[in-house]
Amino acid sequence: MKLIDLLINTAHRTPERIACICPNERFAYQQLLDRVNNMAQQLRSDGYRSGTILATKMDNTPQSIIVFFAASAVGASLYPLPPNETAHEHKRRLDLITPLQVDEELNDVALLVPTSGTTGPVKIAMLTDQALIANMTSYGQALKLQGVHRAYCTLPLHHIYPICAQLLTHISRGDRLVLHQGPFLSKTFFRVVQ
Repeated sequence: MKLIDLLINTAHRTPERIACICPNERFAYQQLLDRVNNMAQQLRSDGYRSGTILATKMDNTPQSIIVFFAASAVGASLYPLPPNETAHEHKRRLDLITPLQVDEELNDVALLVPTSGTTGPVKIAMLTDQALIANMTSYGQALKLQGVHRAYCTLPLHHIYPICAQLLTHISRGDRLVLHQGPFLSKTFFRVVQ
């Protein structure tokens, strides 16, 4: 199973259920899947496929979710970049993945995540679909989720925890993601929550 299959399965089960909400947009699961398919078609025409790396800024927007699942649909390895970093900081991050052997090492890799580097040099963790789905399943079991929920996505989607615990766990269940950028206790957050 690939990450895109989580969204496909949910869109087929609950096409009209709201998938995500942000201050200016909301998408039902089928609408989200349609946008993902359109983006995947664009990525294919740009040459993305299994064994390639798609580095992109990942913030808490529907567009980031669309790119995330579109990368899975074409088989590319996603390298999420923090949206608030400078071009110089992004170049430093991209230099970390330059030595990776495209095609050989990346065929089954869904996500490339840099370690924090607090105890040594920053390294790239290569995570497969199966590892991410297992992690997502663990979060769902630990949270003891039952029924349909509204998940408030306030943590940035370029980190592994919000990708698994917020995005994948709740998308696979058909929950509603409330996307928020900025301070947790802002007026925008409370407007979106209502």
